[in-house]
Amino acid sequence: MSVRIWLNATGVKALEPPQAGCADLLKVGGSKLRVDRENGCQYVTLSGDVIDPSTVFVNLPRTFIRRVTYLGKYYKGFRTDALYRYKGATARTETEEHHHGHADIRVDRWQNISISAGSIRTLRQIYAKVRSGELKPEPQDEWGISQDEIARRAHEAERLAAGATTEH
Repeated sequence: MSVRIWLNATGVKALEPPQAGCADLLKVGGSKLRVDRENGCQYVTLSGDVIDPSTVFVNLPRTFIRRVTYLGKYYKGFRTDALYRYKGATARTETEEHHHGHADIRVDRWQNISISAGSIRTLRQIYAKVRSGELKPEPQDEWGISQDEIARRAHEAERLAAGATTEH
């Protein structure tokens, strides 16, 4: 898992002098980080589990950070496919599945999550709140139903169908 820390103008200026067209190595504390560019913006990529409290991300000064982004996936505990908002951060969840073979004998399901936040702290908070189910999307930001809701509806349909067959 990785986190991108996007640098603002103050951070870019502080981390100069960059060499045109090259990835630069930035030394922060005892770590050397690679500064990359995408669409004219500079960022550093940090590896580690965003929710693990033992993961130590490089302590870039907050004044250098424009935003922090994260892309990840998980295979259980799905949430509603939607946008989630918390303290200026936005998380997006989207369920995907892959069918194996012609008879769809095996289906792999996972949920992608992408987050954009103003700090690593807020990123960790929104991630934890989405994954725990504590944070709910606004109705206008919801575009799917959770796997738990699908299972609940299927169970309810089976119960109703069983009740209908025993009554007739």
